Formats: sequence, C-alpha cells, structure tokens
Amino acid sequence: MSEKLEEQQMSSGSSKSSDNEEREKKIAEIDKLLAEGKKLELVQLYEEAVDKFELATNTATEFFGDFAPECYLPALNYGKMLTQIARIESVNKPFTEKLGAGNDNNEDETEDEDKIATENEGSQDDGKSEENQLNEKKGEEGNNKEENGEGNETKHTENGNEENVEEENEDTEDDENELAWDWLEVARQICEKQEQTHFWLERKSDAFFALGEFLTVAEEFEQAISEFEKALHVRQEIYKPSDRRIAEVLYMMGLTYANNDDFTKASEYFERAKNVLENTIEDREKDLSKEEIKHNQELVSKLKGEVEELQGLVLAIKEKMTDSTESAKSRACQLADAVNMIGKKLNSSNIEQQNQEEVNDVTALLQHKTPKKRAAENGKENDETKTKLAKIDED
Repeated sequence: MSEKLEEQQMSSGSSKSSDNEEREKKIAEIDKLLAEGKKLELVQLYEEAVDKFELATNTATEFFGDFAPECYLPALNYGKMLTQIARIESVNKPFTEKLGAGNDNNEDETEDEDKIATENEGSQDDGKSEENQLNEKKGEEGNNKEENGEGNETKHTENGNEENVEEENEDTEDDENELAWDWLEVARQICEKQEQTHFWLERKSDAFFALGEFLTVAEEFEQAISEFEKALHVRQEIYKPSDRRIAEVLYMMGLTYANNDDFTKASEYFERAKNVLENTIEDREKDLSKEEIKHNQELVSKLKGEVEELQGLVLAIKEKMTDSTESAKSRACQLADAVNMIGKKLNSSNIEQQNQEEVNDVTALLQHKTPKKRAAENGKENDETKTKLAKIDED
C-alpha cells in the first residue's frame, strides 16, 4: 500500500510540475505578444498592434478561461486598441466622405465636357448633305443609346458596389465597437471577482477609465461620464490627492462635458484637473530639492523633465478652461437671443390674435346690424308694396 501511495504522489507531483511548466510557457507567450503589441502601438502601427493583442487575448482565454486573472491585461489592451482604431476612423470618416463627394462632381464635369465635344463635332458637319447628316445622326443616336445603356448599367453597378462596401464597412465598425466594449467589460469583471486589494483596485480604475474613453468615442457622453466618475472614485481612494492619475480622469471628464456642450461643467472639471497638477508640481519640486542636495543627477534631470511636462499640461488645461468659459458665455448669449426671439414671436402672435379678435368683434357687430338693416329695407319694400296695392285697390 505504501508503495502505491508513493507512486500516486510521485505521478501527481510530476503532473503538477508539467502543468506549471505549461502555465509558465503560456504566460511567457502572452507577455511576449503584449510587449510586441505595445511596441507597435508606440510607433502608431495600430492595426498590427491590435492583431498582437487579439492573439494574446485568445491565447489567454483558451488556456485560463475568459475571467481568469491572467486574461486582464490582454483583454484590457485589446479593448483599448480597438477603441483607438475607432477614434481614428471617426476622425477620418468625414474627410473620406468629402473626397467621395468631390469625385462625383468630377464625373459631372467630365460628362459636361463630353457634351461640349459632341456639340463642337456637330457644328463642323454643316457642309455635309442633309441625307448624310440624317444617316449619321441615326447612327450616332443608335451608338449613343448603346453607350448610354452600357454606361448607365456600369454606373448603376458601381453605385451598387459602393453602397454594399459602405454597408459592409458600417457593419464591420459596429462589430469592432461591440467587440471593444465586450473585452473592456471582461477586464472590469475580472477585477470585480478578485480581492479588492490596492493592486486590483488600481486595475479596476483603469478598466472604468477605458470604458469611459470608449463611450466618449461612441458619443455616449452621459454614460462615459458615469464610467469616469467610477474611475475617479476608485483613484481618489488609492492615490494621493496630488496624483496626476486623478488629474487625468478630471481632464477627460472636462473633455466629455465639452463634447456634450455642457461648457460650464467642462470648465469646472478642467479647473479641478489644473489644481491637482499644480499640487503635483509642488510635490515634484520638493522631491527635486531633496535630490539636488544628494547630488543625484540622474533623478534630478528626470524630475526636472517631469516638472516641465506638468507645467506644459497646466498651460494646455488653462487654454481649455478659457475656451470652455467663452463657449459657455456664447451659449448663454445664444440662449438669450433665442428666448428673446421666441418672446417676440409670441408677442407678435398675441397681437395678431388680438387684432383678429377685434376684427371678429367688428364682424360680429356688423353681422348683428345687417339683419336690422335688412329688416328695415324689407319694411320699406313692404310699405311700398302696400302703397302700390292700395293705389291699385283705389283704382
């Protein structure tokens, strides 16, 4: 019995070690794919990057399961990269549509040029006999009909193909958008299933932030603000008030409010982001002074670079604040003008209604007076008739 137990323990131990080896291999493979994807992202090769992240996600989910902790980074990066591609496509789409419209105009211009050329050729045939001209015209008409028939058929086919391509592109975009949301949601749910340590709270805030970015690209601004608020709440719990990652969320909330035409709120959140960054600068300057005393040149240069970067961000946010404030004032003026215009229209309609009522009153009076006049006239007619009849009787 003891020998059998030892054999079982040895076999189970060897299977565990082989499982661990396989697990480590998969983790190394996933890490490699993620690193390659990040490098491609840095050089803005987004299509190639998304392929790497997709492969990493598929590898992780197939081996560990959809909601395993090992799937968090692949799912998050895959969803974020799909969001980035959607953002670029949403920016470039109007431009490509304008190019398409321009091509249509060029086709019309080409048709006009062909018509002018045909008319010029016709004017050169004045010296020909009428019979020849008629025969040529018949032949030309026949050819033109054939050409126009083929041309219309070709144009119709081309338009049909273009419409099909546009529909396919829209379907692809919808599928990719849905895919981005699904994987970002997977990343969030993975965090929810873990013990809420600082490590997983940090990751959860990143998932909320990524969901907010996706919804901003999808122009679902109210939902985006809700996700950013969740990210802000978590980050305020785990980071110092002067942490720039808090400023990052506040800044994105400002942008989202601005996109939703709520410029007053946008200015408020931009100011909050600016205040956080100014506190961050103060902290970094204190650290810089300490490191200068220690003569740690490497860290000193690093801190100086960060301070300069933060100061640049503060200036950029101040510009956003100014723009939002001016936009809010402009919007208020527009609303005031709209209210005044509506008020004037309402007043004018009231005056028209009042005038109409007065006209109706006068008409009513006239209508009341008319029967009396008619009655008087009828009375005169009756009297005249009676007089005439009386004269006849007298006769």
